[in-house]
Amino acid sequence: MKFSKEAKVGILAVVAIAILYLGFNFLKGTDFFDPSNSYYVVYNSVDGLAISNPVKVNGYKVGRVGSIKLLQQGGETRMLVGLEITSDLEIYEGSEAVLEDDGLLGGKSIKLNLQQRGAVANDGDTLRGSVDKSLQEMIQERADPIVAEVDTTLHRVNNILTGLSGSGDKVDQAVGELQLTAETLKYIVLENRKDINAIAENLRGLTETLNDEQNGIKPFLVKMNQMADSLNNLELKQTVANANQAIANLEEVTKGLQDGEGSLGMLLKDDSLYNNLNRSSENLDKLLIDVRKHPGRYLDMRFNLLGIGGR
Repeated sequence: MKFSKEAKVGILAVVAIAILYLGFNFLKGTDFFDPSNSYYVVYNSVDGLAISNPVKVNGYKVGRVGSIKLLQQGGETRMLVGLEITSDLEIYEGSEAVLEDDGLLGGKSIKLNLQQRGAVANDGDTLRGSVDKSLQEMIQERADPIVAEVDTTLHRVNNILTGLSGSGDKVDQAVGELQLTAETLKYIVLENRKDINAIAENLRGLTETLNDEQNGIKPFLVKMNQMADSLNNLELKQTVANANQAIANLEEVTKGLQDGEGSLGMLLKDDSLYNNLNRSSENLDKLLIDVRKHPGRYLDMRFNLLGIGGR
């Protein structure tokens, strides 16, 4: 059977279109030889999600986004996303499809958080969906406090600069006074340079004299220490000699008392004075007792002594 040129061109065009279609879908991620199941997820916003974006489990691609449609229910508009996932993967009803960033270039992907509970989801079931924080949101959360602190710092700096705006004249005056003081000090130093040099020379000479090994401060201190030691030794010897003399005198006095020398020694050795004092005390007691008993007798004696009685 022979085909005309027109038929051959038509057949070739159909085959090319089919190959182009299959190749385009293959590049988009559609695998015609790998059976897949379809699942659906509802999001409030897809945030740049596109068809053929990957569906991953633990970072491994297990499917792709097959469709994205508007879903209007009860006056609300949401997004219905269809997922084409390989049929080898068992997905349970408690699993979650998380919409997240896929790299730093702003791409999106679906991450499946598989849960091993409940029944296995069938082809066409709807999974629970959530949206992860984007990189921009996380950066904004970190940047907002920093921006607030920078704004506060700038406000304080602005207040400080505002307060310093009228103090330029005072600063210039202070700088002028400091400059005048520096010039005055320079003039004083120049005028008294000779005296300052002489004072420096005298101090240098004094330092050399004090550091002299023979006539300096060191031998002088050694002599002073020796003199102090000599004085301490002399005073100690004199004190010991005086103490010994005092002890000798005390021993001599004690010996004289024991031998009965002197009045105090005789008083200690002779008991006649004690006996006389004892008798005198007894007579005095008797006299006082008699005066209490016969006061008139002693009164007459008093008158007689005055020359009154006897007339």
